[in-house]
Amino acid sequence: MSEHLVNIGPSPDSLTCGDAAGRLDAVDWDRLRAEVFADKTGALTTAKRLSELIVAAIRQGQLLPGRRLRETELSDVLGASRTPLREALHSLKQQGILEADTDSGLRVRLLSWRDVTELYELRGTLEAMSARLAARNASSAEREVIARIHKDEQALMYNHADARDLARLNHAFHQAILNGARNAFLQNSLNQQNQILILLGPTAYSLPSRQAEISDEHRAVCEAIVSRDETAAQNAMHRHLHNALSARLAVMSEHLGAKDD
Repeated sequence: MSEHLVNIGPSPDSLTCGDAAGRLDAVDWDRLRAEVFADKTGALTTAKRLSELIVAAIRQGQLLPGRRLRETELSDVLGASRTPLREALHSLKQQGILEADTDSGLRVRLLSWRDVTELYELRGTLEAMSARLAARNASSAEREVIARIHKDEQALMYNHADARDLARLNHAFHQAILNGARNAFLQNSLNQQNQILILLGPTAYSLPSRQAEISDEHRAVCEAIVSRDETAAQNAMHRHLHNALSARLAVMSEHLGAKDD
């Protein structure tokens, strides 16, 4: 949930028609459909299905931040009519995943240094509140779930698991804490932010130096929640998000420095 790195992809202008990373017809839409809707049994509107497909392509790095999304091109590759597609694109713009482009079109949103800083400042406050409320409200069973997820995370790290598997467990850890907090308004706020996190690119678990830090930070959060120490849980989670932001900004700074060279 909180451990991603800023996506340092090519600039919008570098995504030419000959660039596989920038071509909509290079995206494996059929595979994405199979993955996204495999477990979906409820009826979804066409617009909702289209928006989930586009989100999946962004999450998997097949549509990079800055990629222009032209309605006619999308309609062709997705085999979609204009009305539901326009509705899907409008919804994604409202969620902050897409943004206006210079030619009156849309593009996958590019997060600036300030965007990332502001996102994590707010997220640090909300996640810290989640940890504090979980320490107060989580049942014994919920605290056991949080502890078990952290134990599983440590085992995966010890066995050098794939970074994507660790990222999924990280999401489960933060979600279990949020569930234990038992605050619907807080949950809605963090769930909305989760949508923006797909723009941040590869997981921080791909950085060996960050893996051990994440494990230690999660341990401090977990122990505080299990022992029902609200203050310690809040402070530990706040430190965790602060360190996550520092790691991101360091990567962004290195990238900007490399471009200047």
